[in-house]
Amino acid sequence: MAEFIGKYWLEVIFGVLIAECTALVARLRARKKENLCLKSAICALLRDRIIVIYNRYTEKGYFPIHERENLAHLTGEYYALGGNGVVKELEERLSELPTNHNQI
Repeated sequence: MAEFIGKYWLEVIFGVLIAECTALVARLRARKKENLCLKSAICALLRDRIIVIYNRYTEKGYFPIHERENLAHLTGEYYALGGNGVVKELEERLSELPTNHNQI
């Protein structure tokens, strides 16, 4: 038995190493897929929030300064996550609105 173990120990060690590496690669791929899904979901939530802001303030006819700052933060994160240019047009339209209802 000891002779068998001594003769094939290198093969056993490499077999275990390969199995561990394969499991590690599988876990890394699963984590990457999960991260991409989370990134996409966060992007969708940011886009939705930006659209809600756009609809609310275009309806009101003005866009307060504190909401402008909030929008700038949301759009910055949206673009950092790879968001597209659709939001840019909404940003531009909102920037044309006055800052308070007295300016209407």
